[in-house]
Amino acid sequence: MSFLEKSKEAVESRLVELFVAAITILLGWILSLVSPAIKHAILEEIPVQVFLPVLLLSILINLALLVVLFLVVRKHDNSLELRYGIYWDKQRNPHCPLCQKPVVYDDWGIGGVGYYCQPCKKVTSLQDGQGNKIKPNQVFD
Repeated sequence: MSFLEKSKEAVESRLVELFVAAITILLGWILSLVSPAIKHAILEEIPVQVFLPVLLLSILINLALLVVLFLVVRKHDNSLELRYGIYWDKQRNPHCPLCQKPVVYDDWGIGGVGYYCQPCKKVTSLQDGQGNKIKPNQVFD
């Protein structure tokens, strides 16, 4: 990945963070303007002895759901990087360029030397930018 591509990716990720921060600040500001009226209306209809435990329970349930969501997203973070015609995970395990399932490197006879994907029934060889075939030990050097 070239410096320009890395820079572009960093700027894009920061733009998303900036937009999320701006929306959060706007929602907080709007909530600070509206919350006194909402609080007054709720406290007129519901006694404080009932409202506060329900509010606390709601906050605890939402926090528990956020933790579960975080664990599920982190567990399924299997971002793959395309390099030399094959996808690679963070542990440098190869994956099929079509179905992204794990593949095995060997000499497959008629299919040639490369990575074989069982579901796709396809052999994919490693190639550099000029189309020259390379070996797996040259990928991460």
